Amino acid sequence: MNSKDEKLIKDFLLDFSNLKESHFNLCWIIPPLLLSRKILKNRNETSKFTQEIIGITYKDYVYRSRPMLVGKVLKDVMNMDSNETLKVLNNLTAFYESLTQEEDPNTPKDNKNKNSDFFSDWSKFLKK
Repeated sequence: MNSKDEKLIKDFLLDFSNLKESHFNLCWIIPPLLLSRKILKNRNETSKFTQEIIGITYKDYVYRSRPMLVGKVLKDVMNMDSNETLKVLNNLTAFYESLTQEEDPNTPKDNKNKNSDFFSDWSKFLKK
């Protein structure tokens, strides 16, 4: 994820207050995650993400093309009701927390990962 996407996502979390708009907010926060090879490195991780975080399962051919996957996920997110959307937001918060807890054993403890700080800010904000 580049710094522009990180800034957009951070701004989203600061402005997140209206649950009715969450469908649209999810529609621009999920694609950078699905398209990022730094966060979701292979098809297995992408499949696990959509099943566990978003709660949607697709056929194997969909996971071969990330743009196709993004399109299908966005279509399904727009068709979710508000309870499902809230579950996805909670799952995303837990996902971000898990990313912040994963530390590279080769880096010193006082040198924090830039992504780790970014995701920990998200999770703190969403817990409020």
